[in-house]
Amino acid sequence: MRIQRPIKQSLALLLALTPWACSPQAETKGQKAQQPSSQQGSQPKQPSFELRDVLAEWEQRFAATKPGSYDYQLPTLSDKRRQELFGMLDMATSTSRIRQRFATHATEELKAIGDEAAIAVTLWIESEGTTPEAAGRALELFHASPPAPLLSACLRWLDDPRTWLRIASYRLLASSGSPHPVPRLLRRLKYEEELAAFPYLCEALAELGSPAAIPHLIQRLGIEKQRAMAGDVLVRIVHRFGDQPYQASDGWEGLKHKAQAILRQFQSSGALLAAKRPPLGSPPDSSARPAPAGSFEPLTQREWWLLLKHLGGDPLRPVDDARFVGRRLGAIAVPLVKEALLAKNNFVRVHSLEIARELGLVAKSCGDAVNALLEDHITRVYAIETIGAIHDHRAIEIYELLLRPQNKSPLQIRVAALKGLARFGHPLGIAIARQLLIDTAQSVELRAWAAHAVDRCARGARQRARSFLQGLLDKGEFHGPTLRELLAK
Repeated sequence: MRIQRPIKQSLALLLALTPWACSPQAETKGQKAQQPSSQQGSQPKQPSFELRDVLAEWEQRFAATKPGSYDYQLPTLSDKRRQELFGMLDMATSTSRIRQRFATHATEELKAIGDEAAIAVTLWIESEGTTPEAAGRALELFHASPPAPLLSACLRWLDDPRTWLRIASYRLLASSGSPHPVPRLLRRLKYEEELAAFPYLCEALAELGSPAAIPHLIQRLGIEKQRAMAGDVLVRIVHRFGDQPYQASDGWEGLKHKAQAILRQFQSSGALLAAKRPPLGSPPDSSARPAPAGSFEPLTQREWWLLLKHLGGDPLRPVDDARFVGRRLGAIAVPLVKEALLAKNNFVRVHSLEIARELGLVAKSCGDAVNALLEDHITRVYAIETIGAIHDHRAIEIYELLLRPQNKSPLQIRVAALKGLARFGHPLGIAIARQLLIDTAQSVELRAWAAHAVDRCARGARQRARSFLQGLLDKGEFHGPTLRELLAK
């Protein structure tokens, strides 16, 4: 498959093809938007790159992937063996004084048994009559080194309605030291609403090297009833991963600044973070754990695929879950996103461009595929913005051509170019966007996005651009929420 070509050829095709169908839904449903009158009756040129049925390829590839350290198909136990292990669990978790003398022996024996004992624990917890207190004590037996069957059960329990069981699952997955659960834990950021469970989820992600919970915690600092919880977790994350630990003199603003520095480090590299200090409150001689290894092993990619494969489907929630996780996953997301960019399914291509755009510099290796999609009339608008967001070296030349005052490309194409230019933030973009900002013959919408691009590219010499945006807001000449969002960036 060959997707590289001279940039001038790509630019010529970009200008020759008018994006009369910029929505993936248009082609999927067989609907074609009207072309300009000068091109009525003409057909869009076929792209010169090859599209692949990546969904089928993934299904075949990951179906053959062995579960590895997580056993997805738990072996069964005979009734006799199950009852025997259940009795040992009753003994090990009992608070009765009579049984206390036997609890230590039962605990050691269960740990020595290993996987069979872990399977028994999962069955015991899911059986009727097991109290949360007893189940918690049983799970605590394996906290130091959770066996594979128990970790597999924890993945199932992430969506369990019982809060205490989700908390126990977060703690066990965090202690595993493996990056495999990161995609599923990221998905829980979207759904975990229990105040008691949320800090355990955030700490589990941090322990596995992902600081993706930091923006959610900073947001909760502004909620009075949740400020103490969010602040406590942020202090622990900063102590564990920050260049400098939190000091009481830092205050809330200092804590936010140090937490955001950790997040920026992750967003620029995409690599899971290595702990720089032992957990807060642990003995001083404890060693700091390195970043989880094996981020691109088949099992971790399999976990990401279980979400990503829904991009081509109709139900909106699984699609939104995949986009939510992909934007926060870092470098782990890139290999499969790069393949998805050239999928036959229109929705998969469009959503993959969005994920790559939000990953930014981390997805720079997707540049060739994004550049190829400039020819695709379905994805052209999305590709124009994405190629700048991922800092591809071809972006400036493309934007310079599209944003010339005399260029007659459709408004949505030129707005996408300005959005991409703002995301790129390159100093060369100042002159490109400024010529549109000062050109009163251009539309208000185009000049507003040009002001935003100047603002993001200039950084320090941007007062005129911000004044223009504020003036539009004061006069009510453009969409208010959009202007407020641009001014807040």
